[in-house]
Amino acid sequence: MAKQLNFGSDKTRVGIISYSDYATLAARFDVVKNEENLQRLLDGIRRLQRGRRIDRGLIRAAQLFGESRPNVRQVLVLLTSGRHTSNVENPFRDAVQRLKTKGVDRFVVAIGPNPDPELTAVVERREDVISVFSFDSLQPQVIPIARHIKGWLYHS
Repeated sequence: MAKQLNFGSDKTRVGIISYSDYATLAARFDVVKNEENLQRLLDGIRRLQRGRRIDRGLIRAAQLFGESRPNVRQVLVLLTSGRHTSNVENPFRDAVQRLKTKGVDRFVVAIGPNPDPELTAVVERREDVISVFSFDSLQPQVIPIARHIKGWLYHS
């Protein structure tokens, strides 16, 4: 997906958050300078083996968007490979409301054979939850996913 981005201080900027039972900022918006830099950062992120508290990742993302440039399009792409692990009712409500308040467009890439139906609560439109069967099948889908996101952004 990085190949589809137009990096620059006045162009596309990327922040990265990893999450499990907690959410961790892996890169602020001003850290990722180009595709190679992004790939190095992604390769260096540890895969967390605990729970999958997507809500905490989204809340941390809302905090990060609070530090972003004003008057530019804000886009969140959530990549997840499993179900949310929490017994909280409506786990995404607070996080999604924070993101909506900041004007963040939200997309989900759900990796795995049985995407969590709760993920539709993260996005405005059901079709913005994009499912891919496995990590192996993600690579060939990157360009169609990027086109879907770009198409929505340019037509809204």
